[in-house]
Amino acid sequence: MATQYLSEPRSSHGLANPGDSQLRLVLVGKTGAGRSEIRNSILREKVFPSIFSAVSITKHCEKGSSTWKGREVVVMDTPGLFDTEAPDAETHKEITRCMVLTSPGPHALLLVIPLGRYTPEDQKATEEILTMFGERAREHMILLFTRKDDLEGMDFRDYLKQAPTAIQELIRKFRDCYHVFNNKATGAEQEDQREQLLALVQDGLGSLPRYLKNVTKKRHA
Repeated sequence: MATQYLSEPRSSHGLANPGDSQLRLVLVGKTGAGRSEIRNSILREKVFPSIFSAVSITKHCEKGSSTWKGREVVVMDTPGLFDTEAPDAETHKEITRCMVLTSPGPHALLLVIPLGRYTPEDQKATEEILTMFGERAREHMILLFTRKDDLEGMDFRDYLKQAPTAIQELIRKFRDCYHVFNNKATGAEQEDQREQLLALVQDGLGSLPRYLKNVTKKRHA
C-alpha cells in the first residue's frame, strides 16, 4: 500500500502556518504534463528546462524561489510518474524526499494535468498520485491544467462540457478547485495567470489543517 503523506492532525508537522514568510508549493504530475512551464512561470524566469519529452526532465527534487507581495514563493518540483527511464518505486521515494525538504510543509500541492486527450495512463497516474498522498490531501490540492493555448480561444467551461468523463469527475472530486495555465503566455497574460494561481493558494491557507505525516519515519520504520 502506498504511503499516505497527509494524515492525522499533528502539532509539530503541517501544511505550514498561514502567517509565515514563505509560500511553499509542490508540483506533482505525470511525466510530460508541463510542470516545467508552470514552475518557470511562477518563478518569472527560466530556472528549469521546459522541453516536451516522454522522459522526465526532473529526476530529483528541484527547488526555486521568487517573491510575491512581500513573501518568498518556493516552488518544489518532483519527478514525474510513468517515466520510461525510472521505476515508479524510485519516483515515489524521491517524492517522499521532496516533501521532507518542504518542512514544515507545503501550503499547496499542485496536481498538473495537460488539456487534451486524457489517456488511461494519464488517469492511472492521477489515481496513483491521489492514493500516494491520501484522500484527505485532496482538500489541499489544486488541479492545474496546462496547455490552455491548445483550446484556441475556447472558454474552459465550454471545453468541460465535452471533456472526457474522467476529467469531469476529477473536477467534481476537487469541488471545482482548479486553475488553467497557458504555457505560451507572455507579458501581462503570464503575470495575470500567475497572480490568480498564487491568490488561489493564499485564499485557501486559512482552511489548511496543521498536519503532515513524518514520511521519513514511516518509510524507514
